[in-house]
Amino acid sequence: MIALLVLLIALVHPSLGSFWDVEADNCYYALRHRGTPSVEMFRKMQQWGTTDIWQGLALDEHDCFGNFAGCQTFSCVDANGDQIFVVNACAPNGGKCTRSDLDPICAKDGGIPKCEICQEGLCNKADIELKKPVLKITEKRGDPETGTDNAKNKSSSKETGTDGAKNKSSSTPAN
Repeated sequence: MIALLVLLIALVHPSLGSFWDVEADNCYYALRHRGTPSVEMFRKMQQWGTTDIWQGLALDEHDCFGNFAGCQTFSCVDANGDQIFVVNACAPNGGKCTRSDLDPICAKDGGIPKCEICQEGLCNKADIELKKPVLKITEKRGDPETGTDNAKNKSSSKETGTDGAKNKSSSTPAN
């Protein structure tokens, strides 16, 4: 009788729910923002029960209720394709993203919404952190004030103390 009572308590106790839960219908909930999230975004995360809102916090795993429709990764990207913020959560029933909740927040941040859904439990772990911005390589043009073309000569002012004067013994021109 006591063993049955202990088993019953173990089955229904909320702190042991994750012990019995099958991870096949769970997703990570997280928010990452390049700047400071708006009050509206914080409220939305509170409403969803998201506690992982800063990098370095413990992962926040939730059981997806109803019919498992996958895990969503909602990104708000700027004109260069760099992420402004990323929200991870369970996809709502029907397997579509929660655009009505997050599109307006993305628009206020000046971004374009992008959403992806993966179909396995905990499949959104790799998408929690912001992707690093793609560095754009630009060709430097010459300095209009000095007339230089940014070519480095071995006899720069720091190496020879000649304040940028060209070394006359240089045999190859800098391109």
